[in-house]
Amino acid sequence: MSSIVLRASLADVGLESVLQLAETEGFTCMVSVSEERWVAVREGRMAGARSGPYEGLTALVELLSLRDGEVSILLGEPESDQPGVPMDHAVMGALRLYDEWVRLAPMVLAPQPDTPGDERLDPVLRWMDGERTVAEAVMLGGRVAGDIVEPLLEAMRGGWLRPVAPDAPERAEAAVRPPDPEDYFSLIDEGRQALRARDFGQAELAFRRALLARPGDSMARQNLRRVLQLRSRER
Repeated sequence: MSSIVLRASLADVGLESVLQLAETEGFTCMVSVSEERWVAVREGRMAGARSGPYEGLTALVELLSLRDGEVSILLGEPESDQPGVPMDHAVMGALRLYDEWVRLAPMVLAPQPDTPGDERLDPVLRWMDGERTVAEAVMLGGRVAGDIVEPLLEAMRGGWLRPVAPDAPERAEAAVRPPDPEDYFSLIDEGRQALRARDFGQAELAFRRALLARPGDSMARQNLRRVLQLRSRER
């Protein structure tokens, strides 16, 4: 049976500090934020991470970005049979990507006309219209920070992606911050107005945020499905 040796609020104690404790004490445990968000630790080494559908380094980047919720250390065999890697190595790698994401997210970038295809970036590039922030484009492209930062940096170093407008930090933060559940109906209205104006990108963004406000909500899903169908017909 697992025993809880720590329970704390992420608003007070960052996940990085909790993982450092697990490493220092040599715990074999689960560092859990929720049923689908956890880090597996074996003898102080990271033996796996999950955040929803994401695993490994991508998941760890997502987990380290959390600023609210509760985190627990549950002693016992972790939900992973991987041998594990040094905790400090894994955390530093994830923090490096997260720091780059914080820098990139508010940027307004646009691809050059001769930008080569890249399956990692293509879903995001088509939303980079010279007005949307990187954070908005990444959300619309169905990607997350952990799996998009390196491709973005490579494209910028190669000159394929360039800033075309001032940074927009408030819009970037709104795109990645879970909305208040009370904002649900205003987001639905915003999406429907954008849909009537045939601004499918803005409509999709609003309906996706409505789903974040009320995960699994059928009305938001139906509206989002309609936007995606209409957009596919225009291609």
